[in-house]
Amino acid sequence: MSKWTLLGLAVSGGVCFALQPPINAALGRSVGVLESALVSFVIGAAVLAAATFAAGSGSLGAVVNVPLWQLVGGFIGAYFVTVALYCAPRIGMTTLMVSIVAGQLAGALALDHFGLLGLRTRPVGPAQAAAALLIVAAVWLVQSRG
Repeated sequence: MSKWTLLGLAVSGGVCFALQPPINAALGRSVGVLESALVSFVIGAAVLAAATFAAGSGSLGAVVNVPLWQLVGGFIGAYFVTVALYCAPRIGMTTLMVSIVAGQLAGALALDHFGLLGLRTRPVGPAQAAAALLIVAAVWLVQSRG
């Protein structure tokens, strides 16, 4: 895939990322917060199962041999979806999204700086530190109501 195709996919993923919390929050008002998260994951699992059986090229059986930490992604996904659908109607989508970006950047900086989880070490420099401070400022700005 070309770089532009990959960037387009990333942008479309970002749009979906912004749509998911309010959609799940609306469902949560109808069925409950945890119930909404469960429904979201069941539907997602069904879609992924169909895609895996139609086009998958890996080995699901190999999952029994992976280190446990590699299975934590499902827990993280459940946590994120539940927190996002709970917070979206309470703090608003802009505050939620910029707060998520702040958390993502903090996590990414730590992962890169220390080379965690099998990533190559990429020390945090002044530009990355400045970006982190700007994101913190963005959180403060979007949540303040002047």
